[in-house]
Amino acid sequence: MKHIKCLIWILGIAFSPINAQDYSSWSAPIIKDGSILSNPFGGGLNAPQLSEIDLNQDGRQDLFVFDRAGNVVLTYLQSGPMDAPQYEWAPDYAAAFPKLENWVLLRDYNRDGLPDIFAYSDIPGIDGIVVYTSAFNNGNWTFERLDFGPPFNLIQYVNRNGNTLQAYVSRIDYPAVDDIDGDGDLDIVTFDPGGSFVDFYKNMEMEDDLPAGSLVFELADDCWGGFYESGISSAVTFSSSPGECVSLDGADLVATGRHAGSTLLTFDADGDGDKDLVLGDISFDNINLLYNDGTPELAWMNRQNVSFPSLSDPVKVPIFPAAFALETTGDEQIDILVAPNELQNAEDVDVLWQYKANSPGAESPYRLLTKQFLAEDMLDVGTGTQPVFMDYNADGKLDLLVGHISRYTDDGFPISTLHLFENTGTQESPAFQLVDDDYLNLSAFNQTTYGFAPAVGEIDKDGDMDIIIGEQFGSLYLARNEAGPGNPMSFSAVIADFMDIDVGLASVPFLYDLNEDGYDDLLVGERTGNVNLFTHTGNTENPYHNDLSADGNTANLGQINTRLPGFLNGYSAPVVVASTQGPLLVTGSEEGNLLLYGEVINNRFGVMPELNDHLGNLNVGSRTRPALADLDNDGFFDLVTGNLRGGLTLHRTDIRVDQTTSIKNNFTETLDFEVYPNPVQDQLHVTWRSFAGQQVTMEVWNAQGQKIHYLETDGTQQQISVSDWTAGLYVLRAYSGRAMAAKWFSVQ
Repeated sequence: MKHIKCLIWILGIAFSPINAQDYSSWSAPIIKDGSILSNPFGGGLNAPQLSEIDLNQDGRQDLFVFDRAGNVVLTYLQSGPMDAPQYEWAPDYAAAFPKLENWVLLRDYNRDGLPDIFAYSDIPGIDGIVVYTSAFNNGNWTFERLDFGPPFNLIQYVNRNGNTLQAYVSRIDYPAVDDIDGDGDLDIVTFDPGGSFVDFYKNMEMEDDLPAGSLVFELADDCWGGFYESGISSAVTFSSSPGECVSLDGADLVATGRHAGSTLLTFDADGDGDKDLVLGDISFDNINLLYNDGTPELAWMNRQNVSFPSLSDPVKVPIFPAAFALETTGDEQIDILVAPNELQNAEDVDVLWQYKANSPGAESPYRLLTKQFLAEDMLDVGTGTQPVFMDYNADGKLDLLVGHISRYTDDGFPISTLHLFENTGTQESPAFQLVDDDYLNLSAFNQTTYGFAPAVGEIDKDGDMDIIIGEQFGSLYLARNEAGPGNPMSFSAVIADFMDIDVGLASVPFLYDLNEDGYDDLLVGERTGNVNLFTHTGNTENPYHNDLSADGNTANLGQINTRLPGFLNGYSAPVVVASTQGPLLVTGSEEGNLLLYGEVINNRFGVMPELNDHLGNLNVGSRTRPALADLDNDGFFDLVTGNLRGGLTLHRTDIRVDQTTSIKNNFTETLDFEVYPNPVQDQLHVTWRSFAGQQVTMEVWNAQGQKIHYLETDGTQQQISVSDWTAGLYVLRAYSGRAMAAKWFSVQ
């Protein structure tokens, strides 16, 4: 959003601490297809993993959701009638959980009634299982890491030779933690490193009469269930009898070691008292139910259903589905939920298939209820949301424009568009309605690019707001607004390869007058985490020079770097806002934290001090894309953040909006003029006391930082009709050569 050009710069202003407390989430209505989303700012879902937990200890099972896309935790409280439960997003509970990565299961290993955490190793490069013990006291959850000793403090086991080794689970697999043998303690089954046979890690607590809650494992079976998964077919190969491993000929063995990508779910599907197995594979879009015709102590898989859980609506989740067994419909029967377990080129909208148990005797044991459980209540446009605010219809309220990286398609060509949400609320209570899911018809460019990231500002000196759009391969697109100041936006055809600018990959632009010469400069974030600056040349036809070595340009604005040490990607996404502490720069990152920088103005080649490296202590997922505006007119910026999951989050901040932002000191003279009447209802009169006969440029900005009127004049007075303007406060800025002044007025 373009900042408000205003009265004076107070020199020497000190920065007080920003973000003294965590930013709180809030919500505003979003209407899509005529329906109000119940959880619009939940942030979206891409690769969710589900577990049950009673978060508020009210006796009802709530939901813990971990999304691999960004390693983010979402928490939901169960509400509504017991026989028709609903799930309300409750983000405050999520903050209690430790940092988790890749996969997570909640299981109560010590049988205290509180689910504990089993998760992927927190040691970089080391595959294994970390465990956190849970506690609930005075309404608060805490988690303490369980100590398994050296070398990595991860779950260990004893092999058949008596050696102690580390239990293996890869970062992309999803294991089963369950009472496999029916003795009352928790065991582990997971694919071996070759990805074809399942290892059974048996918990020896009961057998060795160990203290309750012990996690002491032996490798009891390296061919659990006796079957073999080739990866060539979604069906598996069975052994001939219980206790035997499948016999394979040389042709079948070629596939051994073929992959490391399988998901496991164990539950008693046929009610015979032993654990059956639901298998997902990275090579297929279905799941396969393997029936255990053995016993709890000696599993033997001998039947399979590759169309599980429904013959009429089998799972088709490209790619790499994972299944979860929970009770979500209030009938005390286990439901099956299926989601993608992959982050690249996987389904990213129909991401959580919910199957409800059928009545006994039905053709299929389950029936499909929805492909978007939980996700259907969110704003979710696919993968990688990139928001910006603008007033597209000139009604004085900020609308929301959302770009995104992509939307999955079966043919492998990603769809990327701009989604326009009109603000149908009020200045104090915004509400956003989807009015266009392909704004500016950018889908026409999808054969050559995707990953659209919009920015709004003025580049051609005609007084209205234009749109510049970043894309996956580092160039920029331009949509030039031809409507004129104060009018609803109207764009000419989108221009590709604007100014031949190319920053590498994943360009994310923003427009702001960094040197305060009256023209919007162009900031561009990119994959490597730096911020490029292209200074406005003052030329309408060629506003920027594409050479980063040109005067005023730099590839290293403020020496900003959003990469973590040792990592290649940073995915910077800069935004500048006019605060009471001076202009501040906020940028998103690959890791997901938002970084805050000060000393932004006229500091292109110096070091912008980092004021906060985790603004708001937010954890909304990776590849964050911030947008800030005062949406409820309380004088503080609100923060909308896009992320890799394809949704948005909304938070209040402690950054106060400055209605009297700086202007550059190189305006060495002062214009002398009057505006009257003030307040005004119909015609605003502007009378000059100096510079009569010289060309003067006038701009009118509203309190939301939008330019709504523009003209150039050489007369001694002007009249501006304000009869159709929204009531509120405005600033008129005028400049001529090196002279500058601004005056406030209000419209009634």
